[in-house]
Amino acid sequence: MLATMLGVPLVTNALSVESGDSGITANTRIGQEDLSLPALVTVERGYVLRFPSHPYQPFSHPEEQGH
Repeated sequence: MLATMLGVPLVTNALSVESGDSGITANTRIGQEDLSLPALVTVERGYVLRFPSHPYQPFSHPEEQGH
């Protein structure tokens, strides 16, 4: 909707974007798209957020614990 309001080309979930002679090339999971500038490009997240499954416990040496 925003791209339509602005009158610019749209590509979503780009894995990478490279500049070219007459615009940009966006690589997506579906394929490659050449776009003129200005353009609206959204980028796919390149990583998965991971959270620890248990509380953090600081590392300590056995010598420091008196063993």
